[in-house]
Amino acid sequence: MKSINLPGGPMRMSRQSSLSGSRSLKIKEEWLGLLIIPVINTINYYLTYSSMAPTPFFFFTYTIDTFQGWIAWYAGRWVILQLDQWFPYERGFLRRIGLQIVLTNVIMLLLISLMTELVNAIWGDGPLPWSFYTENLVIFFIWILFFNSLYVGIHLYRSIDRVVEPKQKKIEVRKGKQRIRLSENDILFFRSESDLVTATDKDGKVHYLDQSLKKIEPQLSESYFRANRQFLVHRNAIARFQSGQNGKIRVWLRIADNREIEINISRTKAAHYRKWIQHH
Repeated sequence: MKSINLPGGPMRMSRQSSLSGSRSLKIKEEWLGLLIIPVINTINYYLTYSSMAPTPFFFFTYTIDTFQGWIAWYAGRWVILQLDQWFPYERGFLRRIGLQIVLTNVIMLLLISLMTELVNAIWGDGPLPWSFYTENLVIFFIWILFFNSLYVGIHLYRSIDRVVEPKQKKIEVRKGKQRIRLSENDILFFRSESDLVTATDKDGKVHYLDQSLKKIEPQLSESYFRANRQFLVHRNAIARFQSGQNGKIRVWLRIADNREIEINISRTKAAHYRKWIQHH
């Protein structure tokens, strides 16, 4: 099973996102298709059937085309979500955009063509005229470019939002007989073992805490994820991950000097982890 390598590392901690601020600005992109497709369909009808009267047949075909547009939109969205996981922008921004444009056009145009041919066959009109493929699909291609530019824009917006410098929270740890306060962004992960809780910083140093992971977790931003009973990990501590057996996820955490340790995320937390890693 191929592992997914994640960009960044301890040196990027100071630029971690302010997620408490970004939550109020979070784009609910999953609803965009429901709102935009009727607008796109109306423009298409105006450009293609400007002389068509608003008859019951007109509204019937408009409704069918709208549903087809929704299916194509969310198929394209599914392609983008898969690319976010398997070929993120960080691996090569221009290559990712090129791959995204090609795949979304192939999938969405193919779906539109097949669904339209099917409706025509059911309606008894026979195969689509060649003009559909030479004229209508060109219009759809332009709209799919708009679709891609919209999702690239959402990615850039979230990226800008992530680099806003937050007011960093401080965690109290023990250093010998002293007590010091570390910024949460300087801590790669917290670990609980045999009733002893430690924090490993970006330099690989281990510090001791007097609090349990359960009490520490509410003090942290959403840059941290509770992987299991033993580990509470920062987003930038994660070097790579891959699917394991029985729905589990294997995760490798970065430590200083290019060292790594492996932990497991349970099947019950796997979906939550994938959603978290995608947005952080």
